[in-house]
Amino acid sequence: MFYINEYSWMKYIFYRDHCSKKNLGEGATQDFLEVSLMGESKSINELNYIVDMHCVPQEVSAGSTDLDDEGLADYMDRMNEERNLNPRMTGRVWFHTHPGNSPSPSTVDTDTFKNFFGELDFAVMFILARNGSVHCSIKYFTSFSPEKQVHQNVIPSLILSNGYEIQIPKMTAIQDAIGELKIKTDIVYPSYTKYHEQWMEEMKANVKCKQYQTHIGASYHGHYGGHNTMANTVNTHVSKPTVVQYTKQQFVANEQDKIEKLIELLIDYNLKFFSEVTEPIKNRFCSQNAIKHTEFDILTNKIMTQTEVDIEHEDIAGFQQAFDLITGDNKNNLCNLSKDDLKCVCGVMQIRPNILSGRIDKYLADTASGK
Repeated sequence: MFYINEYSWMKYIFYRDHCSKKNLGEGATQDFLEVSLMGESKSINELNYIVDMHCVPQEVSAGSTDLDDEGLADYMDRMNEERNLNPRMTGRVWFHTHPGNSPSPSTVDTDTFKNFFGELDFAVMFILARNGSVHCSIKYFTSFSPEKQVHQNVIPSLILSNGYEIQIPKMTAIQDAIGELKIKTDIVYPSYTKYHEQWMEEMKANVKCKQYQTHIGASYHGHYGGHNTMANTVNTHVSKPTVVQYTKQQFVANEQDKIEKLIELLIDYNLKFFSEVTEPIKNRFCSQNAIKHTEFDILTNKIMTQTEVDIEHEDIAGFQQAFDLITGDNKNNLCNLSKDDLKCVCGVMQIRPNILSGRIDKYLADTASGK
């Protein structure tokens, strides 16, 4: 199942109804545009329950929304540093709107979901169309298929402020019925107008109209031709390649240093697995450290299949003297190390923190049993 609280849903509807050229200061007409928001999950164990949505830097047209990699990485950094939110809680659920009446994902929507969110253990693509219809795709791994990602379309549910749960399609039908009766009342939702100015400022700060160049060099704004039910629809989605730029100042000289940087990346974002690193963060990391994406995959695989495997009890005993990996009463003390000490010991040993913690536990158990 997938759940959205009332506040987030009302913000989503506001963005659908107000993301236009006119509101963005890009024209006099109220031409509606696509727009993306990133969902904030309730907790690390409830990624499927959205309690807020955040607008991130992007370029939009009436048929596309292109997220800015650097802006998205900055957003997840800020949420991690200011609110201590794990990137899994802020970078796994992608909401966007369609100005037409079809919520069906376009080919580029599907490609974006596949490529941008990679092989994550959990990710969601949610689309809200102009008429209130929705599409919700979830992909995840299960214990029954740990090597194969499961893709599933689900019917999302809305959690109202009074705690009542209702499927979103049913709620939309109720709204439509009330609208036809021309009943002006807060019978469906309480008023959220007090947030409108704040939401509008957030949208204007992050959303820009996409500029196109004609063959004669003139600039124009794209015209909507996709995401509706017309037979002669032409999809105007344009994919944007990721460009990684390197500088000599950012260059990481050798493999040992690169592996240490990769370990630090997990610690900085409080992640256990390299598969949890989202594409924007991976892109920025590779750019800053002059590491190609293929090299990123090779090095992370080496950490998991070679360097971590080579850790012996003697290594634990040696680092114990310098970093107090074990308490005086023979308990695992890794969780109490400072972030800098954790980076140092894990980087030099070339091992992820969660794996090192398991090795310390095994060392303690084997020592206690006389092995």
